[in-house]
Parts: sequence; C-alpha cells; structure tokens
Amino acid sequence: RCRFALRGNSTNSRGENSSIVKPHLAQQSLIISIGFFRFPKNYGAPRLEEAVAWARRATRPEKASSKTELIDRILSGLSTYEPIYFVAGGDLSPVTAKFQLSGQYRVVLRPEQPPKVPGLLDDLDRFFGDIYLGYTQTSTWELSTPSAPFLDTTFRPAVYYYDGQVDWLPGPWQRVGLQSGFEHESNGQSGRDSRSLNIFFVRPIFTFGSEDHYHLTVAPKIYAYLEKSENGDIPDYRGYVDLLVKFGKLEGFELTAILRKGTKKAYGSAQIDLTYPVALLASRLGAFLQVQYFYGYGDTLLQYDRNAGSQLRAGVMIVPYGTFFP
Repeated sequence: RCRFALRGNSTNSRGENSSIVKPHLAQQSLIISIGFFRFPKNYGAPRLEEAVAWARRATRPEKASSKTELIDRILSGLSTYEPIYFVAGGDLSPVTAKFQLSGQYRVVLRPEQPPKVPGLLDDLDRFFGDIYLGYTQTSTWELSTPSAPFLDTTFRPAVYYYDGQVDWLPGPWQRVGLQSGFEHESNGQSGRDSRSLNIFFVRPIFTFGSEDHYHLTVAPKIYAYLEKSENGDIPDYRGYVDLLVKFGKLEGFELTAILRKGTKKAYGSAQIDLTYPVALLASRLGAFLQVQYFYGYGDTLLQYDRNAGSQLRAGVMIVPYGTFFP
C-alpha cells in the first residue's frame, strides 16, 4: 500500500506558506517520489532510471508531440525518383537478376502556408524549395553460378533542381518539366575494376497529350563529364545523352525506352521496359508486371566497354517510370 500526492503548497526558508511551486521543482519532487515508490512484492522493484524517464515524459508531453511533428515533416520530404524493380533472365549463360532501388528527398521543406514574400525573396524561396537529393542503386546478380556473386553494383547519388511545371517554355506539349544538377556514378570497387565519373546534366521533360489517357513523354538527359579519369573512353560507348521516350498511361500499358549513342562507330545501347499494372488483374496487388530488354554496350558500369548482346529479363516493378516522368 502506498499513497502519493504532489501538493501545491510549500514553505519557504522563512517559514512562510507559498501556493506556487516552480515547474522544475515540481518535476524533481515527482521524480524523487516515484523513484522511492513502493510496489507489492510480486510486482518487482522498478529501476530508478526507468521511473525518472517516465516522470520526465509525464511532465513534458509537449516534447513528444513536437518530435512526432518533426518526424512527420521530415518524412514528408521523401518521395520516389527513378523506377524500383526486380527482373531476372539475361542470355541464360549465366542467368542474371537485375534490381534497382531509388528515392529522393526535398532539401528545403516548404511550409503548409508559405509567407507572402514579394519580389526576389519569393523567387528564392520557390527555387530552394525545388532542390532535391536523389539516390539510385542498380545491382546485377549472377544466379546460375555456384556462389551466386554480384557481378556489379552502381551507386548514383545526385543533387539537383526539379520543377515539374515550367511556365516560361511554351510549346505544343501538354506540359514541360525541368531537372538539372550534379550526379556521381561509381561501382565501389578498386584497382582495375574501379569505375567512376561525375557529370553535370540538364533534362527537360516534355509531355504530349493528357496524362489521364495514353500520352507521350520525351526526356533527354544531356550531360557533360566533369571527371572520368578511371574510364576516360566512356563517351565512346555512352555518348553525352540518355534519351528517355515513354508512351502509355499509369493505369495501363507503359512502354519506355532509354537510348544511348556513343561517339565512335556503332557503339551505344537500348533498354526497353514494358509494364502493366497487376491491379487490373488482381485488385489487391499494387505492383506492375515488367519485361525488360537490353541490347548493346554497358549493361553494367563495370562492363561499359563490352557488348552484352541481347538480355531479356522479366519480373516486377514496384515504382514505375510514370511517377517521376509523367
């Protein structure tokens, strides 16, 4: 049995009664009282630090609320970027799987009700609100070899500006977006297998037709190499443009092609993805059936100068191209 109460009256050093207890003194009294609180024998005595932690949470509930709001606000800056998928197949000698993870984070989170700042400050607020950190990781996995090693993994962190609706570029398109920034690409290996490059890129995104129906998207990624010392001849095989062309709609078939043309001979590559939402076949599933075909040079960054021939893979796409490229 026990009895506990936090009284509002106290006596100061001069023996006078006071009805005001300072918040920090009240908290300390609560902590001390709980720390020496007696429980029944079959309950077990709690550790003092657990009682102190409980008391602090009880006397400062607003802290938990503010932390929750901060976490929610941070998570609101996360979004999808490039496709997320898993496919397997290849030329069957060996059988390979290829999977990709990707995401982006808005660096400066815009307030729900942005302040009305006139002129240049308003423009700066909108600009910095469109700065993103992006990350994409693509791995190729040999499934049919005895130890099933990873053939290569490419890491692509990036920082860029992205505006999904550019008003100052009129034309025959339904709408046009703009992405521009810096990207690093490497495979994390050392010695002769090390591959690394840094680029500055600009990518306009043109959308023709209504996005609610079948429409066409053209998004050329135009880039300049800032550093490519470990693979100085990579422009011969990759060139300076990744041309993305997509036709379809998110609630139906989507056909996406990524085309590259090297600066020498017939070097280059083509990757074609066909997706179809599983939800149209099974309403409780939200993924996309995917068939991927690759032909040419650079199926992996490690083998950018080797002709991979024809690679046909099939699998599941979780995040389609249409989430970033309308």
